[in-house]
Amino acid sequence: MEFKPNKRGYTNGTHLQGYVRNVSFPELCNAFGPPHRGPEMDKSTAEWVFENVITGEVFTLYDYEGGDSLHPPVGDYDWHVGGMVRANEFVAWVNGVLWAN
Repeated sequence: MEFKPNKRGYTNGTHLQGYVRNVSFPELCNAFGPPHRGPEMDKSTAEWVFENVITGEVFTLYDYEGGDSLHPPVGDYDWHVGGMVRANEFVAWVNGVLWAN
């Protein structure tokens, strides 16, 4: 499976599908660039949005009440993965990108 960033991806209706565990905010930024959405969101300070290049399914990678209201979590954190379908392949892809960096 291949995924690409989609800053304008439609995320309404996505919900928790899994986790990317023990990863720091700087590690995510190194792998994927700055978050697509930031502290203006409710209950989250950082979110990346991705799209499956074949199916068009949208997945989100975000903190949920992990930092204070303006800053992402400090240190390793279990980042939430949102989607409308199971996210096993997306989680595996994210982990592969993180380990490659």
